[in-house]
Amino acid sequence: MLAQILQLCPSYLAHGEARVRVATGELLGWLCRLHGQVIYQSVEGTLASLMMSSLQAAEDDQDKWETSSTTSRDSADVFANTTSWTVLETCLRALERLIVASRLLVTQDLLDLVLPTLSHRNRFVREAGYGCIAAFLPPENPGPENDRDSCGAYAFGDQLSAAVARGLDDNWSQVRMAASVAARRFLCGLTPEERERHLPSLLPRICLSRYYVAEGVKIYNQRTWEMIAGLRGKDLVQKYINDVVAYYLSASGAENHAVREAACYCVSELTRKLPAAALAPHALSLLEALLVCFEDDSWPVRDTACLAVGKLLAAFPEPCRPYLPRLYPLLFANLHDNIPSVRQGGAEALALAVRAYGAEAVDRVMDRVRQDLTSVSQQPNESERYTEMEGVAATYGVVKRQRDNDMDLHTDKQMYSCGSLAPKLSAGGCSASHHLRRPTQPWEAADGSVRLVAELAAVAGCGAAVAAALPLVASAAAHRHYAHHVHLVETVCRALPPVAAGLGKRPFKQHLELFLDTLLYALTCENQLTAEAARCCAEQLSALLGPGIFRGRVENFNPSYAATLDRFLPPPRP
Repeated sequence: MLAQILQLCPSYLAHGEARVRVATGELLGWLCRLHGQVIYQSVEGTLASLMMSSLQAAEDDQDKWETSSTTSRDSADVFANTTSWTVLETCLRALERLIVASRLLVTQDLLDLVLPTLSHRNRFVREAGYGCIAAFLPPENPGPENDRDSCGAYAFGDQLSAAVARGLDDNWSQVRMAASVAARRFLCGLTPEERERHLPSLLPRICLSRYYVAEGVKIYNQRTWEMIAGLRGKDLVQKYINDVVAYYLSASGAENHAVREAACYCVSELTRKLPAAALAPHALSLLEALLVCFEDDSWPVRDTACLAVGKLLAAFPEPCRPYLPRLYPLLFANLHDNIPSVRQGGAEALALAVRAYGAEAVDRVMDRVRQDLTSVSQQPNESERYTEMEGVAATYGVVKRQRDNDMDLHTDKQMYSCGSLAPKLSAGGCSASHHLRRPTQPWEAADGSVRLVAELAAVAGCGAAVAAALPLVASAAAHRHYAHHVHLVETVCRALPPVAAGLGKRPFKQHLELFLDTLLYALTCENQLTAEAARCCAEQLSALLGPGIFRGRVENFNPSYAATLDRFLPPPRP
């Protein structure tokens, strides 16, 4: 019976139906567990022949692709990246099962068969190839039957390390995940002394993958980092700081927007965790890279770059001072961005700049705050968010194309996948006014400045400037002639508790009445986010000032407000 099955397997491995090929690979894996390496030896030639012929076919297709027209190349590239690649992928899956079942001794011939698949155009093939690489290596906690010496893979450590590093740079999350598994197995099988040879290449990539957008890749590499670095993560990064910074600089200009975002997170982490002396030689090169990311088409990249710049300014104020004329316009651009979270990041970064540069920064920042808060009176009645948007590619994750049903706009176009082909969102350019953003509306600029006032309330020495801005904040919130005023009111409600905490009870009480009309309006607002922000604001102000004092101030201002307040706050204890 076994002989008859093995006679059928070669034809089934090349069957036209993918499910038959997959089932055949699974069957061979189980047979190998039962009968040992004799099963692999019986199909070794067939697998090698099928894989080589598929690789040759891929090279021929690549030649045709390079000589075809641009439109044809784009369509072919989409097809090659998003469809299963016939026999080659299933052969790799079958080979992986055979390797795991028989614990094959890795040879150069076997590596030469698998390594070319790691640079194949098709992501499914690359993913399957890294599955084979992981299978070559012992598991994280190997037993006596499958320790590192039994597999022979570490005789080819340099080749495997280079291959794994390439996989950790892949645009497709599934390939990165497969390479991450191989990276952990590879490093876990090395002694601490042997790791020294490969950490300059693999350590920065694993470190960056801890912030990658794909949740599985992120969590897996966080665990890998714990296993490899333990409590010495900071020391290892500091030891290989030149390699780490060089990789982060390269990643900040990657095609994939998710990689650029992760690189900005990593730069922020460096400034937060490493001693300033260790990072000082690289501070300006990191700042230059962040300046490019500041002008990215992808708003998460702009947001993370902005926060990283703020931390760099706080850590290295004097070396960064010559860059301030370039930085302030970019920081204010984020403060006025169409995306609320980017505005919040801009506010936090500007607050860090104020901490770093003191009075000179306060004057510059507060001039902009005053302009933004007074400009709300110029807000048009029609404040639709997308009124002035051209029918072009939209801000990532927020704005959809206009004319969604126009088939001509969506035929033979680039396909996107989160963290994979979305690199077609380009990196920074020469201007902060990207074609993916519409002009800022006055209420959005005011919203950013309200957030900034809340951040400045916690900065030492800014109390007087914040107190002087509060009447302007109240005046801006009182304008309700446009549709989106509820969003600005919500931001004001969220900003008041930190402002009160930063200024202190006595100074803030002098300005409380300025906001009571807005607060009570928001409590009864039909927009539930605004109403909830107002309820939280009232609750926190009551706790900070004292329930009796807060209620008394409200009743003195307008007795009719007491009944409204009773609906949302418990009455004060006698």
